[in-house]
Amino acid sequence: MNKNLVFIIGLFILPLPGMGVDAYAPSLPAVTAYFHTTSFLTQLSIPFYTAGYAISMLFSGTIVDIYGTKKLTIASLIIFALLAILIVFVPNIHMLIVLRVAQGLSVGFFAVSVRVATMSLYAHDKELLKSKVNIMQIAWSMGPILAPAIGGYLGHHFGWKSSFLLMAGYALTLAIVTAIFTKETIKKRKTVNFIEIKNSYTTILGDKFFLLGVATMGTLYAVAVSFNTVGSYIIQNTLHLSQISFGYCALVLGIAWLFGSLVNKAIKSYSFEEKAIGAAVAIVIISAVMFGITRFVINIWVLMGTTVLLNIFAGVLYSGLYCLTIARFSHIPGNSSGLMSSGILFVCAIITTTMSKVVSHNGVLPFLDADMLLNIAGVIIAAVLFYLQAKTLQRKYFARG
Repeated sequence: MNKNLVFIIGLFILPLPGMGVDAYAPSLPAVTAYFHTTSFLTQLSIPFYTAGYAISMLFSGTIVDIYGTKKLTIASLIIFALLAILIVFVPNIHMLIVLRVAQGLSVGFFAVSVRVATMSLYAHDKELLKSKVNIMQIAWSMGPILAPAIGGYLGHHFGWKSSFLLMAGYALTLAIVTAIFTKETIKKRKTVNFIEIKNSYTTILGDKFFLLGVATMGTLYAVAVSFNTVGSYIIQNTLHLSQISFGYCALVLGIAWLFGSLVNKAIKSYSFEEKAIGAAVAIVIISAVMFGITRFVINIWVLMGTTVLLNIFAGVLYSGLYCLTIARFSHIPGNSSGLMSSGILFVCAIITTTMSKVVSHNGVLPFLDADMLLNIAGVIIAAVLFYLQAKTLQRKYFARG
């Protein structure tokens, strides 16, 4: 079996979960008009997809361990594609939301299978595995970065259904390629040990650092997703820009988030704690300055300038917290990774739903204020998490002086 070929195929699969949100987001106002429904109901199709994804992350790892990676990857990709095709023919928004939940459930299986396959292939070389995981994180981020621009173009020229046809074609192609060019990567299947799983979950969920880390990351991630839900209406309906323009705006924000993550990895002279605390302070300063500026000037440039700066430092903070949180349970990576991913997605789904309900879809300023408040909320949770670390760092700096 060609390990590198299997890994490369996995890299093309990883952007698909993000594509399920971001290729579709530019078309939200068009979907609202098509079904003659409310913007709130239409927006629910994104957090409900995220919730389905979160639910499947809770148990997909265990099922993959039992049945292997290849069959589950192929099956879940086909199901994802078929659901995307069915969405094209739904008669109302309620049916669309139901199918989006099901689509989210299917995502967890191929998302986990790809990661498990990589861990199985490169488990013998820890340094090589770390390198592959970093590449996978970049590949995963390509979904939120590229999909909005592609989805905006398709939606503008071919209608909202084209984004789901894109998802279907992409997923089916990957299913065929996986079936032809890959083999099973798990040689020894596991059996279910419910007592072991229960003990692992009890240990993980009893860790306050882990829970606060998940809450912070979920809040920060919700800021990005909320731009794709509420922001889609504001940019198109209030600022009267096209789906293509919104897609480019989301593309820039995705690049800003990725840039923050890369900065966090590139700076080696400071610890994760120091970089995360520095990013949190920057978020507070940017929010305070931009809060004052937006009382006098508010337009697309101020909107994008504020969100780009916040996304860069949110990316730094998120990346640092991800490494710190997952490292606490490196002896049980499967369960801790599943719980962490699921928790982040659940927090994101709850906040995104709330934002869709309470934030005006007609005003740039209310949206920006809510965006800044969410970032501040993430910083406050992180401040509780880093309280002891901050005291340690303070003593270290005084010692240097």
